[in-house]
Amino acid sequence: MRKAVDQWLTDVESRPADEPLRRQTLGSFLALVSSDEGTDLILHNTRDTEARPRIIHAWQKLLSTDDAVDAVVTQLSRRHERFQEDPDRREAVVDVLADIFAPPSLRPGLDRLMVTEEAAIHPFWREVLVLAANRYQASKEASTP
Repeated sequence: MRKAVDQWLTDVESRPADEPLRRQTLGSFLALVSSDEGTDLILHNTRDTEARPRIIHAWQKLLSTDDAVDAVVTQLSRRHERFQEDPDRREAVVDVLADIFAPPSLRPGLDRLMVTEEAAIHPFWREVLVLAANRYQASKEASTP
């Protein structure tokens, strides 16, 4: 299954003008990560250095798709609930989320996740934000001559 997911994401990146393929692939990706088993599969795939950028890009594309943002935020909120107290996988999840939210243009989605009903900031999401901002800054500095 991991290879199939990677192939879907590779196909959509190789044909960026194919809008129906993009929508179908991103919809399938979102459906997959809606289950715990699918989330585990995707999280495992992020250890693969070739698959990781495609997975990050898929999440970013979903966060950039107006009609998908609510569903994506719901799924990311589930990641928080599931992994915030999991010492074995929390760091890996925070690492992936920081890559997803590194571009400042995607931070409004993160803003929706950060604040609790009591107007406090979740430490989990604060950690994601700080790491994302640091990665963005490092990439800017690396690209500046």
